[in-house]
Amino acid sequence: MRKEADENAKAEEQRLLAAGEEERRRIVASAEQEIEMAANAARRETESIRCGSGSAAGGKEDPRKQDTDEALVRAFTAQMGKDGN
Repeated sequence: MRKEADENAKAEEQRLLAAGEEERRRIVASAEQEIEMAANAARRETESIRCGSGSAAGGKEDPRKQDTDEALVRAFTAQMGKDGN
């Protein structure tokens, strides 16, 4: 009986570990999807702002602005990855 109980306990432990790993994968995939969605929204917002300011300046845009915008999006997505929000 003891041997059977040990085997059952080991099997249950393996099932719990597998379930935990699957849950971890699901959470990571969900977080990555949220980060990607936030980055895309930030890119769209940046593009919207850029288009608005570009037309106000006669269609000419400072190339440094694009570098700054891209750096802001990268910083934002990196922070989203750290915070998990």
